[in-house]
Amino acid sequence: MNSETKRPLRVGVLCSHCPLDPNTLSGMPFSTWTALENEGLELVDLSGQEIKSVSTSSSQGMRAHPALNGIKSVYRNTRTRIEKAIARPTLHKRIFDESIALSARAQKMVDAAEVDVLFGLCISTILYKLETDLPLIYASDTTAQLINTTYPDFLNSPKRYMKACDEIEGTALRKCTYFIPSSKCTADSAVEHYGVDREKIHIVELGAHVTPGEMDLLRDPPTKDRIELVLVAADPKRKRLGLCIAVAEELRRRGWNATLNYVGPFNRDAERSDVVKWWGRLKLADPEDRETHKGILNRSHWMLLPSIAEAFGIAPCESAHFGRPSVVSDVGGLPTVIQNGKTGAVVPLNGSAAEYADAVLKYSEDENTYRAMSEAAIERAHSTLSWSAWGRRVRTLIEQAVEDRR
Repeated sequence: MNSETKRPLRVGVLCSHCPLDPNTLSGMPFSTWTALENEGLELVDLSGQEIKSVSTSSSQGMRAHPALNGIKSVYRNTRTRIEKAIARPTLHKRIFDESIALSARAQKMVDAAEVDVLFGLCISTILYKLETDLPLIYASDTTAQLINTTYPDFLNSPKRYMKACDEIEGTALRKCTYFIPSSKCTADSAVEHYGVDREKIHIVELGAHVTPGEMDLLRDPPTKDRIELVLVAADPKRKRLGLCIAVAEELRRRGWNATLNYVGPFNRDAERSDVVKWWGRLKLADPEDRETHKGILNRSHWMLLPSIAEAFGIAPCESAHFGRPSVVSDVGGLPTVIQNGKTGAVVPLNGSAAEYADAVLKYSEDENTYRAMSEAAIERAHSTLSWSAWGRRVRTLIEQAVEDRR
């Protein structure tokens, strides 16, 4: 190793949010920053953002006033629909304008920074007009094409808006030295929809935000007397809370005393069902909520995530760290997270409650079968579905990109 590489590599981190704030983008920018820092890289924040204070009391309010929060949710959704309708004729122009502005701001910081390489998570808008000779590592859990054609909130977007998103995404992907998707689905989209060379693509799975730490793992197999399921859903409609309730009810009809632990916003169907235990919307930044969340994952035998669309699927990663397998739908990154028949089960998107119940019972009726799947889930959690594993693999790619430039 020559004298130039004896010092830690300086990595300029591009982000539209402050990467030091654990509350943005599902905590992914913060987790990637921490993982790379733990690998001995010297990170330089090029986001130009400051951490905004976030109250940790909202989870208590959510549990204490469910009816009020339901009204607030309806109001917010209605307001969002109105705002989108008003803005629709100019959505494509707005995304171009935003991308140009973000690129210009990043350009000034990149030009002034003394760094060896650039890294960013979900930064297509920032890269759109950015010009640099530095190696560029672009990580993402999805592509614009996948988001706009699978997520319900975007399916009815104007064609001109979708075309604008595709142009920005394609331009960003063509600039990167390496593209690091978190799943095979995203990797395939980059190749098929944007023409990215597969040699530039390296799939690196994301990690879990909630892990046991010093907590003693239960890992007890389910029994007919007690089988607990868990759904963690900030968006219960997209993650199909109703189907999860139906799965628990189906298990009861088959003689298994099933309970669905639901973590998320107030939902009327969940409130009315006797198979559901609602824990509220827990905030991981709140120490008490985090411990409650860990306890739920530890006591639940199965994670359910039958999403209509899912970029990756952090929740099954977290469940695996507690030795708990998952049953998920065959969409997005979920078949990458869960190894079907080994660390859980993957059910077709149109799978019924009975099919999900079949998958759960296939690996629950025999204690040894469940324990083998539990062991496989926790092994994969430690070897692959952790931020430390992500950091090691991405550091290697960063070093390779810098070495190739030299």
